[in-house]
Amino acid sequence: MQYQKIGHTDIEISRVILGCGNFGGIGSAPLFFNQGENEEQAYEILDAAVRLGITTFDTADAYGGGRSELYIGN
Repeated sequence: MQYQKIGHTDIEISRVILGCGNFGGIGSAPLFFNQGENEEQAYEILDAAVRLGITTFDTADAYGGGRSELYIGN
């Protein structure tokens, strides 16, 4: 895995970023909540990403009605 420093800091992030918009729903539209990856599937994907060295995750409080951030935080 390749990593990149952020600006002039010593903080390094993976150059590959895992998009988590489908965790607990598809994006942020309430119509699609509980579609996409469920909690167990999200953990499997996150575990695989960490094993591969991915340290950067794209999420938002609106993804899956907040489920995306909940799953990542757990």
